[in-house]
Amino acid sequence: MMIEWAQMTPLKCWLYLIGPILEGLGILVILFPDALPGVTWAGRWLLRLANTLANAVDRFARIVHDIRIAGGTASAVAVTARGRIVIAPGQNATLEEKVKFLFDKHLEIDGALDALRERFEKFEKETARRFEQTGREVEAWTKEAIRGELERYRGGRISGSVLLFVGLVCSGFANFIK
Repeated sequence: MMIEWAQMTPLKCWLYLIGPILEGLGILVILFPDALPGVTWAGRWLLRLANTLANAVDRFARIVHDIRIAGGTASAVAVTARGRIVIAPGQNATLEEKVKFLFDKHLEIDGALDALRERFEKFEKETARRFEQTGREVEAWTKEAIRGELERYRGGRISGSVLLFVGLVCSGFANFIK
């Protein structure tokens, strides 16, 4: 069916022209919200208006939303240096004293090795716990960054949707005009 422009009213002509233009512009704004900065501003205005209306409905219906607060973690590492004094049996010590001294040193070294082994196991567990916690924090940060970007582009998507809807309404209304 060919459109007979000469037989149409001026309103119908304008609606046939404006409708597809608004639809195309709406689709472009939805796909590329950064292309037109004014559209994102209008979208933010529409978003604030929608949030205001939603808050009014929430207050009227006494709806309480779940509020969660999450704290970040911090860690500190301290490095110290210790001096060391070597104590040895005198040169005039008897063989029994030297053996006793070596046996005591051996027990002391075993105790120090046990302490180091415990510290290493504790360090290993703490490191694994921190890696898991850091993984959770990175995941939460990533989700928050994605949510922020979606929030930033929400205005453009709303503006594009409004333009697309108005374009479809114009085209549809033009079909009903005689």
